[in-house]
Amino acid sequence: EEEAILAGVAYPAAAEHAAQHRALLDKAVALAARVRAGTLSPGELFEYLAHEVVARHILISDREVFHALSA
Repeated sequence: EEEAILAGVAYPAAAEHAAQHRALLDKAVALAARVRAGTLSPGELFEYLAHEVVARHILISDREVFHALSA
């Protein structure tokens, strides 16, 4: 839904933001495979979720989008 909203308002960096989503999803799929194989530590999963998804994407990238759209 976020990508559709960004496209709908002609957000200039919509393609870049969508690429970030694809990269996050690709890594999540790879981590899920490691969970099934029993080779992913809880710390690695926490680092991905807390650092990459929350700290980097939600608190940085998504905030930039929000500020650009609310300006």
